[in-house]
Amino acid sequence: MKKKQLVLVLSIPLLLFSACTNPLQNIIDLFNKTPEIDAFTRAVKVSLPLAYAASVAMDAMNGAVIPGVTVLRTSPDSFPCTAIVTIAVNSSHPLPVGSTSVNGDMMVAALWSDSNAAVGSVFFTNTNIKDGTFTLKNVAFVPMVRDTSGTMVVFASEDVNADSAATLSATLALTDAAVKLQLDGLPTSLPTDSSVAVNQTAWITIAKRPAGGAPGSETYSLLGASQRLGVSPSTTEVVQAVMLGVKMTPSVCRLNPDSGYAMIRDIKIQGANSNIEMGTTILTFKSACDGRATILLATGNYLAKTGSTVPLNLDK
Repeated sequence: MKKKQLVLVLSIPLLLFSACTNPLQNIIDLFNKTPEIDAFTRAVKVSLPLAYAASVAMDAMNGAVIPGVTVLRTSPDSFPCTAIVTIAVNSSHPLPVGSTSVNGDMMVAALWSDSNAAVGSVFFTNTNIKDGTFTLKNVAFVPMVRDTSGTMVVFASEDVNADSAATLSATLALTDAAVKLQLDGLPTSLPTDSSVAVNQTAWITIAKRPAGGAPGSETYSLLGASQRLGVSPSTTEVVQAVMLGVKMTPSVCRLNPDSGYAMIRDIKIQGANSNIEMGTTILTFKSACDGRATILLATGNYLAKTGSTVPLNLDK
């Protein structure tokens, strides 16, 4: 009898500890969720190939002879003109993100108002640019401008993966007046103030090569913001993403940017019980080419991840 009483007495602290530990662990788990940064990686995987295509197309339209690039234009020697520039993508001329072993092409169909300004659409064929279930097919009606700072492109999330046939037809039907209207709304340079970045409703990317550099040696500067609402039978999600001063030179490192900041704010309601997951993640980047970003600050369900790193998967 005494032995049973002793076992009971000894088991009480263990039961109390277990009762206290499980709620504590639940709280820890609640604030230790891995942040979803798809909004950032997807923006980079669209922005860099788009800016690369625009930069090469600008070269070709200015008379440069580039291996793997062909030009078909309505007026061979004057502007404005409509042109289709086809750019080969292969191991010798890889895209700035994704696998280096793909064989495909990009087609830039645009109306050039002059040699350094155009509005057009970019189509990607067998380039294998993916992010989860997303595959990049095209970006519609993109303003493209070149000056001494580089080649700048601007696009909004709703411009991505429109109906390809309709997009091509509408692009080839653009008028010079419509192009100038689009170009008049472009910033003259990349804003540096964070409040300007947050108020952007599109992504801005500038591709700049060093003096005498060949296609593929570009440094990309990215800035802007977007917001996406996703609804499915079981989940409702609002995602906001911001980039400020993000720079990446794929010829040096294809795995991650080497400077700048990104912020992703995520609110997700899911399940029959309407469970809410929410938080903000601020990423920073370093020169080490390891394919990861550092979580400078995290809030909400991601709070405990502050100071840790996350993989970017930009080479996938």
